[in-house]
Amino acid sequence: MGLDFITKLAGKPWRKGWGRGLDELRQPTLLDMHLTEVQRLITADCLPSSRAISVGDELCIQEDGDSIAVLNCQTRVGIIKNPPADVQEALRGAFGIAAVQVVRLGTFGDSADLRIMT
Repeated sequence: MGLDFITKLAGKPWRKGWGRGLDELRQPTLLDMHLTEVQRLITADCLPSSRAISVGDELCIQEDGDSIAVLNCQTRVGIIKNPPADVQEALRGAFGIAAVQVVRLGTFGDSADLRIMT
């Protein structure tokens, strides 16, 4: 009494019944994952002169020693202290400057999430 009992009572061979289930698993469903492009987000500390920036603005970032300066035209609006190594490498590959877009501003306006535009 075990697997042979279950297959006898099922009426159909077990493999044939599961074969239909495999076909159903191969069909796309609502929860299928679609891989999208990886976005590189970094958080910058905003300076008091950054009150004019808003979500969607395009800014520039530039190497500034161990940190990265966030610039709106020629006005410094923020700083990224201790940037990740991959961001520093990307900046070095782009001659020390890159374009970013403001994705989110902090509740009190003291920070901003920036997306590096490629």
